Amino acid sequence: MWKMKRELSSLFILILSLQVFSGSAAAAIIYVDSDGSGNYATVQAALDNAVDGDTIIVRPGNYNEDLAVDVSVTLNGSSGYPTVGKIEVNRQSQISGLTITGGVRFEQAGMSCIIRNNKFDECGVSIGNNYAYGNQTIIDNLFTDSPTGVFTYDSIYNKITGNTFQNCHTGIELTYGGGLHVVKDNTFQDCDVGVRLIDDSATIYNNYFSSDINLELEDDGDARLNTTKTTGTNIIDGPYIGGNFWGSPSGDGFSQIHLDTNGDGIAEEEYQVDEGVIDYLPLVTPRTEPEPVLPVANFQANTTRGHAPLSVLFTDLSENADSWNWDFDNNGQPDSTVQNPIYVYEVPGAYTVNLTVSNANGTDTETAVITVLEEELPVLPVANFTLNKTSGYYPLTVLFTDTSQNATSRSWDVNGDGVEDSNETSFAYIYNSKGTYEAKLTVSNANGTDTETAVITVLEEEIPILPVANFTLNKTSGYYPLAVLFTDLSENATSRIWDVNGDGVEDSDETSFAYIYNSRGTYEAKLTVSNANGTDTETAVITVLEEELPVLPVANFTLNKTSGYYPLTVLFTDLSENADSWSWDFDNNGQPDSTVQNPIYVYEVPGAYTVNLTVSNANGTDTETAVITVLDEEIPILPVANFTLNKTSGYYPLTVLFTDTSQNATSRSWDVNGDGVEDSNETSFAYIYNSRGTYEAKLTVSNANGTDTETATIDVVKKSSSGSSGGGGGGGGSPEPAKNVKVKELAQVFITNGKAIKFDFKNNATCVVYVSFDAKKNAGKTTTIVEELKGKSSLVSALPAGEVYKSFNVWVGNSGYATSKNIENPVICFKVEKAWMEDKSVDQASITLNRYNDKKWEQLPAKISDEDDTYLYFASDVLGFSSFVITGTSEAVSENVIENGTSLETRALQDDGNESKGPETEDEQEGSTTFSDIPPVYGIIGILVLGLICVIIYLKLPK
Repeated sequence: MWKMKRELSSLFILILSLQVFSGSAAAAIIYVDSDGSGNYATVQAALDNAVDGDTIIVRPGNYNEDLAVDVSVTLNGSSGYPTVGKIEVNRQSQISGLTITGGVRFEQAGMSCIIRNNKFDECGVSIGNNYAYGNQTIIDNLFTDSPTGVFTYDSIYNKITGNTFQNCHTGIELTYGGGLHVVKDNTFQDCDVGVRLIDDSATIYNNYFSSDINLELEDDGDARLNTTKTTGTNIIDGPYIGGNFWGSPSGDGFSQIHLDTNGDGIAEEEYQVDEGVIDYLPLVTPRTEPEPVLPVANFQANTTRGHAPLSVLFTDLSENADSWNWDFDNNGQPDSTVQNPIYVYEVPGAYTVNLTVSNANGTDTETAVITVLEEELPVLPVANFTLNKTSGYYPLTVLFTDTSQNATSRSWDVNGDGVEDSNETSFAYIYNSKGTYEAKLTVSNANGTDTETAVITVLEEEIPILPVANFTLNKTSGYYPLAVLFTDLSENATSRIWDVNGDGVEDSDETSFAYIYNSRGTYEAKLTVSNANGTDTETAVITVLEEELPVLPVANFTLNKTSGYYPLTVLFTDLSENADSWSWDFDNNGQPDSTVQNPIYVYEVPGAYTVNLTVSNANGTDTETAVITVLDEEIPILPVANFTLNKTSGYYPLTVLFTDTSQNATSRSWDVNGDGVEDSNETSFAYIYNSRGTYEAKLTVSNANGTDTETATIDVVKKSSSGSSGGGGGGGGSPEPAKNVKVKELAQVFITNGKAIKFDFKNNATCVVYVSFDAKKNAGKTTTIVEELKGKSSLVSALPAGEVYKSFNVWVGNSGYATSKNIENPVICFKVEKAWMEDKSVDQASITLNRYNDKKWEQLPAKISDEDDTYLYFASDVLGFSSFVITGTSEAVSENVIENGTSLETRALQDDGNESKGPETEDEQEGSTTFSDIPPVYGIIGILVLGLICVIIYLKLPK
């Protein structure tokens, strides 16, 4: 078919010539900058206001927008490859200097375009639908991890040159077109397929191929694989341009195993890729003549000076030598041809030794001087020593070690009092008072003495600890009036001053407070902290905006399963933003299967299904997809090793509690002291470290399908005599006593910056369904623990008001990770039994998630996300993770209990390494409220007011 289409090429080129550089108004240069300093803040706004012939310069930034090019313009990134999304090219244009994440498409219009020097990240260029969209130039671009780098359909005469395709599924795919394509000077590195031709043809030459399949032809696809042999530097720096370099990632490609015998860089035989498709001039590395290897003379003597008779061993160190000729006394006569000779000098004097080495390519010489003495010179001692410390706090123990030479005796005076402290080779001395001491070593032998000194500085007090300012804020921008919550996270501070509006006046000295910005502008928020040793500051910028831009919907959803065995029931949970309607296509047949926000769908047949959610509001639409894999047979489940420990460092004897939190394991083996011997096979056990050191604790778990290991490091130190204590705690333990935990479930996720993170608790062991947030920093493999409690948490003083359904704790990662510096938009999804609400007469609209923070309970709104026969499912936006209580309001009069307690802004262990302890008995845990002192008339008034509120709510409910 491509041969028939080629007959139409002349007409197509005529049409192109009429379109190229059609008349336009006077060209202008338009600047785009996301910070508002350019003509426009978005690229699409610049395109919408441009006319033919304009040049649009995009300054550095991440614009995160899809573009439609409806005018003939030049679109350039100024530097740094600014990032945009998808680009639809509908008019003749030039695009360069951008990072493109959504691809470039020519399926509507646009021809004779140039796409130059761009970076395509997991996307590519799509050209097609008919000849009017051919004659494109794709040059000097980088395609990385693209499904297809350049794709054409029903197109003609495209030039693809100088590009690099790395780790792509397919580098270039030319399909069902009219031919006349030119593919040259490109590099295809580690792709599944380099170039694929389907019912199309192209001239392909001077390319570097190193992929699994370099060229694939289907349905009469055809290719000319070389040009005429022409002088010029080819793609592998050879002297001639002809065909292509045919390599492979494993190093056994045609061009890698065929040699060049005449030095022209062209293989001596042709390379047939397919029947009738032959590269007659395949490129290979040009042959070069090896450089002659000359000998290099070198040798060493075991002694160069001594008394006669002096026996010297000469050791040859020459390179590339075949023969050796030694002249030991510089008389011009060879004394030995042995490679490593011994020679005895009988007469005192200075002798020049000459070694001449040779091989087939030449000779080389090396000389040395041997001095033979008449009488022995006296050998004097040379004093020297080492010490393991030169300063520290008293009592200071210093180890002295003698490293002197030629000494037969020694005397140490290390405190400067003139009295010998030791005559040992090595000894330790303890300095018990501050001061500067001169340590002196005197050594001697029969020929004389020598001394060496060093200075020891003994200190009395430690270096002062300075404060380190740090804080978080729940918002950095928004529309006024904008309420921002500031929380101090500083270290070593005893006081603080907040100036959050930049006027130089203190706004607060509290640990945490909220401030309302009532006018637009950019404000610098500054925290100044201090202690007795100094001060420190930290700042952040708050941007307050005046008016809101149109809010577009953002499609997003989660599913409780992405694979399983049929019949497979999948719950889809909508996480979209700003959406008014939902359309689900579960089997990718183009037909909507549901408009429910959170549907359930059963897959009856094995296969891979693409789920498509389309959401919309008054401003537009958006889509999100996911893949469901329905399996025939079960995949073996491997164990996943994990454990917690209540301490990672401390003074010996150090008792550490180890608790196995592994998944899918049937057996375990603990080796917590690194000696290779099993210490326990229990789920939880305590181990005592009785000596200092750094120990690797390893847990090995297994089941019928395999094994897995997890390790942690324990630092055990000796308590210093100054009485200072080391820091403790942290690192993933729970401060909740184990006897208060009813059930615990954990989930693990690999956290990557910029990704939406979701911890699904698939065992349904607790009332928590999932925990999610957006990651702002990389954290790697991270564990989230949910503890459903038997009663009230020991970390709070009392329960919140209302009917209590469940109390639970949520711990995310290591201590201090789950802060606004590292995460944003945290959400907890939980479930409540319908039977409990019916039994307690609780209205579902009153269900509230309470979070304990800063010595009080915060009430967080809960939005219904789904339901089934047993449960209602709720989602709540939270400000952090700590202790939570789910409550509801019954139809009877509810009591409010005001709580006082300990802040749980972050979970941590005490400084001595022990867990925080709460009340031990149920009576101590429960708060008490008494109404015995309330007059009855107030109770009657309260009932009447509650009844009036219920009537108002009923009248406002939609009928």
